[in-house]
Amino acid sequence: MSVGQDDEVVIMEHEFTADATTSDRLAAGSIRYVYTRPPVIATGVVICLAVALTAVLGISSWPGAGVGLALIAGIVWILISASRRRLARQLRSITAGGQRTAVRVGPDSLHVTTALSDGAIDYRAFESAAVSGSAVLLKTRNGSTYTVLPVELFPPTTLGFVRARIAAA
Repeated sequence: MSVGQDDEVVIMEHEFTADATTSDRLAAGSIRYVYTRPPVIATGVVICLAVALTAVLGISSWPGAGVGLALIAGIVWILISASRRRLARQLRSITAGGQRTAVRVGPDSLHVTTALSDGAIDYRAFESAAVSGSAVLLKTRNGSTYTVLPVELFPPTTLGFVRARIAAA
């Protein structure tokens, strides 16, 4: 154990320097995780079934159902692609090439330092920690937002410790 800023106990400490691909990798992992959650998939299936049934029962046409489903698939692809591009743009502000991101893992909080902020977050603020591609997503408790950080900051031992602290909080 070592002592960090403000006499906080630091159990593990990791640092990562972003490269030109970091924001795109984090965005891809984040979008993949968010859009493959069971509620999102179930909603998509229900919408597709509704379109297919409406086309078949209302128009009595399987080709109409196919066109409707293709149209929905195209719209979904456009929305997901736009979300990924927007998130990558936002992440570039903290993960532009050469930017340093660090985490200090303590017994009661996770201290995160980025190009834009530096502060400790109590484990009670998080509901879960998930890995998707190059991203670690820390889901906020009682909410649907995520703190997205590079997976390089969370080697297996660190990630296991953080998950255990979140579960115990």
